[in-house]
Amino acid sequence: MIGAIFDTFGDPDRNAASRALTWLAHVAMPVAVVMLVINAIDWFYDIPDWIGLTIAVIQFVVIVIAALHQDIGRICVRCMQEVPADAPVRAQRRRWLLRFWHFSMTRGYWLALACVIFVPAAIQVLFFETTRATWMNAPGDLFVFAYIWALWSHHRLTPWCPYCRRWDDGGAHEPSPDPVPEGTKSR
Repeated sequence: MIGAIFDTFGDPDRNAASRALTWLAHVAMPVAVVMLVINAIDWFYDIPDWIGLTIAVIQFVVIVIAALHQDIGRICVRCMQEVPADAPVRAQRRRWLLRFWHFSMTRGYWLALACVIFVPAAIQVLFFETTRATWMNAPGDLFVFAYIWALWSHHRLTPWCPYCRRWDDGGAHEPSPDPVPEGTKSR
């Protein structure tokens, strides 16, 4: 069952599960912005813990599905339509963001992520026992937001990414398959 869903991931004409996963992958950036705003409110005002937990679960699910959409799924029509018209220019302007995406594939990223999440948590436990210091969560929240933004940007700018390995740079050439005409009429 799961394999069948991921085989058709990115193809909204296949089944309801594929449509739902594709939709969730495409709302990753708006969800990330809303989550960052809610987290920022929590840095300064105490919101209930159940809201924070709900935010964390939603954010985690959307991040995982967006990453799977990029890595496992075929490029969908909506992804192709969302490629900006000035993609080469944007790729040059956002080199730092594309570099951050490639950094997120390394062990150093996971070490940095652990540091920006667990060091403030340890400081809160050690020095702020009686009060919550949720403002200390800001670095972790911003780091996760940067990851989602980098994922979203890299997916749309991959052909122009200066850090991706090109076929002419010794990478393996992958021939593209012939398109399968479905739902078309021939004369």
